[in-house]
Amino acid sequence: MSSKFSETISMIFNAPMTCGYSLIIYFALNPAKATIFSILGVIIFLYIMPWIPVFLYWLTTNRSPSRLSGRKRIPFIIIGLISYISGAIYFSMLSAEEYIFLIALHMTYAIFSILLVIGNIKSKPSVHVGGYVAPFLLLALSVNIIFLGLLIITPVIGWSRIKLGIHTLNQLIQGFIIGAISSILALYLTFVVFF
Repeated sequence: MSSKFSETISMIFNAPMTCGYSLIIYFALNPAKATIFSILGVIIFLYIMPWIPVFLYWLTTNRSPSRLSGRKRIPFIIIGLISYISGAIYFSMLSAEEYIFLIALHMTYAIFSILLVIGNIKSKPSVHVGGYVAPFLLLALSVNIIFLGLLIITPVIGWSRIKLGIHTLNQLIQGFIIGAISSILALYLTFVVFF
């Protein structure tokens, strides 16, 4: 029972799903920003480019890359990094002032990817935990501080990753720190670079 529950938690709170939840909240609060160009950019740079290689790997091996050792996850992360940087450039070219949050979100995932590559050299930081913390902390810092309350779910996500035998407590903490640093640094850099 608890194994199925932890698998469900991991599936519901994986990085692409979590990113989607934060985008739903953002666009619900800012419906004028949900243009065809912004939705298309989000789909291409936050979903198609970074996650197609992960999906293809899963299809061909019937294994998730999250079960790979740290160094073997690096090529997937680098593909994501390229996609996220491309997305930040795309949204800045559309309108940097109009799409501050979307630029910062792409910058968050770009920084997150860089820190994951570094972290994966010696360890295996949790992408699930960091991928949950990063967009919701960014939402709290840039839209409304009330969204910090959503971080209360983080321990449940961490528990599921430990229960599945994928991460240790240390790796969960690393993921949390990487996610938090990514959001804070991305928001700062977005304002420095684009304004």
